[in-house]
Amino acid sequence: MPLTCRLHFLLALLTALWLHPHEKLQRVWPYNFDPTKKRLFFRTPMGFSQHRYNRHCKGFKPTVQRVINTLPQSCYPVECFEGHYGFYVPRGQNNVLEEPRPLTPACFKEFLDSQPDWSREMLGALESKFFYEEIASKLRQSQHHPSSACDGSVANNQGNFGWSMNLNNGTTITEGSGPAYGSPMDSYRAEAYGKCSILRFLFLLREYCDLTLAPTHVYCDNQALVDHVNEAREQSRPQYPNEALKSSLDVLQAVVRLAKLLPQITFHHIKGHQNGQVALDKLSRPAKLNV
Repeated sequence: MPLTCRLHFLLALLTALWLHPHEKLQRVWPYNFDPTKKRLFFRTPMGFSQHRYNRHCKGFKPTVQRVINTLPQSCYPVECFEGHYGFYVPRGQNNVLEEPRPLTPACFKEFLDSQPDWSREMLGALESKFFYEEIASKLRQSQHHPSSACDGSVANNQGNFGWSMNLNNGTTITEGSGPAYGSPMDSYRAEAYGKCSILRFLFLLREYCDLTLAPTHVYCDNQALVDHVNEAREQSRPQYPNEALKSSLDVLQAVVRLAKLLPQITFHHIKGHQNGQVALDKLSRPAKLNV
């Protein structure tokens, strides 16, 4: 069958399915076909008139049913012409492409594996003695006072980050680490990666477990990073245009966006690596997390 009509030089056969249903198309179409009921709908000033398929004339004829205001979701646009016995739709006009059904992850680990590459790598080295459902249960309860601390470092222009989360009784519930990317790489960017990893973990855990997160503290030994996140999460846009020139803008934007989505989390500064001056058992809980 030829792909084009010799008379009008138009496509006689669509080469693919519609990617979107009619209600998501920006263009308004005069004719729409519903394959489930075999109805042809004409757009009129009063709404959409219905035409039913007649097998004797092999065309569509008007029905006595009332005009409708909204098309069925199963409709898709078609071309139509009038013949001696009714209206006809040229064959070869295809239906809407069905969207693939998303697979339901069997566990939180599979849910993490289904995330984009950058997210999987940021959470690829999680360690915990608890099942993630148990972690979600503990993070729901405010009496546990969950806290977390992150840190970052740079060696030979390669950044790395690490973080730990525990409860008020000192129980460590999960830890994470991974590489930090970007150039120029410095400790500021590496620590921003660590903060982003914590927030991403909590955000995905909340989404998967339908978690109502208890108030949670996140500590960091970089005062500038803490101040920036606390200020930016209250703003709808950057305060100064030259903020867009910062080398770590991409990861900072990710941190701020997640911070806005997780209002239960507060950010605090903690002096880093205090174990060099004070015995570990005498350090405060946030300071122990940053060791």
